[in-house]
Amino acid sequence: MSAKRALIPVFLLAVACVGALAWTTRHQFVDDAFIGFRYVANLHGGLGFVFNPGEAPVEGVTNLGWLLLLGGLSYAMPIALAAKLAGMATLVVGLGLAMCVLARLCETAEAMPSPLLAGAPLLLIATCFDTVYFALAGLETGLLFALLMALVLLAAAPGRDRWIGPIAGLAFLVRPEAILIVVVNAVLRRDRAAWRALAIALAIAVAISVGRVIVFGDWLPQPARAKGSGIGVVLVNLRGMATGASAYLPFPLTGLPALGLMGLGWWRMRARHAALADMLGAIAATGVTFALYALPDWTELARYAAPYAPAMIMLAWTGLAALVAPRVLVITLVALLGIDALDHVAKNAGADRFPGYVMFGERLVEPARWIAANTPRSAVIATRRIGAVGFVADRRVFDYAVGITDRDVARLHAPPERGLTDPNDPRLATLWRRVRPSHLLEDDDVIDAIARRGGGTRARFVVQGDAFRVVRAFTLGAEREWLLAERVGD
Repeated sequence: MSAKRALIPVFLLAVACVGALAWTTRHQFVDDAFIGFRYVANLHGGLGFVFNPGEAPVEGVTNLGWLLLLGGLSYAMPIALAAKLAGMATLVVGLGLAMCVLARLCETAEAMPSPLLAGAPLLLIATCFDTVYFALAGLETGLLFALLMALVLLAAAPGRDRWIGPIAGLAFLVRPEAILIVVVNAVLRRDRAAWRALAIALAIAVAISVGRVIVFGDWLPQPARAKGSGIGVVLVNLRGMATGASAYLPFPLTGLPALGLMGLGWWRMRARHAALADMLGAIAATGVTFALYALPDWTELARYAAPYAPAMIMLAWTGLAALVAPRVLVITLVALLGIDALDHVAKNAGADRFPGYVMFGERLVEPARWIAANTPRSAVIATRRIGAVGFVADRRVFDYAVGITDRDVARLHAPPERGLTDPNDPRLATLWRRVRPSHLLEDDDVIDAIARRGGGTRARFVVQGDAFRVVRAFTLGAEREWLLAERVGD
């Protein structure tokens, strides 16, 4: 029996795991996904690729390639449904390509291990909450995962490596930092094919960047500007990653032992299939580097590293297999899968606490629907959580805190600041008065803090000289309400 055929039962079990999570999260989207949906909806409506119609184009997303795919699919179905189906489909494709990578490794080994042990990374990928959930919650994770596995297979197939450059260029369109993969791969490989792939990928990246400048007036997406990092952030992230005390990398990949296993796995794999090992190593190194650079994500999960986690899992498993006996590997696999299952339960149990109600997004939809039905079309909503309000409520949104879709706001705070926490911040005064939001939508503790500092109450408080009053409260969970305040006199 061929290695690929032997791995098919494990692949099917992995797909079943993904399907189970897809069913339990079928109504859930990360609020950030709604930001992209809003861009696609406005593009379909002839309003341009913008978040707020009538404003200058700002690329308030980092996953342009994913949204272009959704833009095509959503001519045949609703955008949210297209995202769910595409997320599931790309996950399955990614798992299928990962199975082919593992089969290639088995074919070059002296003796094939049992299908369960050989295919164990498939199960660990399929139960990695960060990778699977974000792919199913409307983000680009699944698509990038599939593209990265395609790069590994192309690197391992003589004569097909000429496609590495174009695929890497496409990955750059999906997530800009992915261009680092071909850079690291060229350094590891140091052969003509790798340098040619790098040149092609860079040429595509330059062309895309020129297009960004022409359309959006910037060569980087706005979130990269608004959420920039610094050396202090990198050092803090490095300490957390090394000690295993952070969520920058998903379980069980954080901590020095896991990083050491990845390195050992790359070294052992390289003896059997150098090109394949180097591409996996380049993907893993890119994921770790970006996780080190990025500001901690508000989801408190490894969202940034999620598409790269499958390559890390494959390397770490290979490293572990070089150190322990098969019986210990089986015990380890069962333990890891059990911990992953408990992790899924714990994260879903936190849906009524921040960041759960924003990460799962379902509880933000009903308030957005109420706003759509009970505010004028001319309303301008100032808020930090812009996705559901923009897409579902279809209202103009003023992102006063971070400036993901507003360059003027982003310029008011210098990275690595997380943004503006108070709408009465003096730096915001001129811009607030120019926009003059008709409504403010915030968590109850934020509204109470604004009122307390200004000597007001929920019945009447002041933001940048304008009086507001709370007109509606929406329950988000056990600890929070979302309060909609209206400018007095409107």
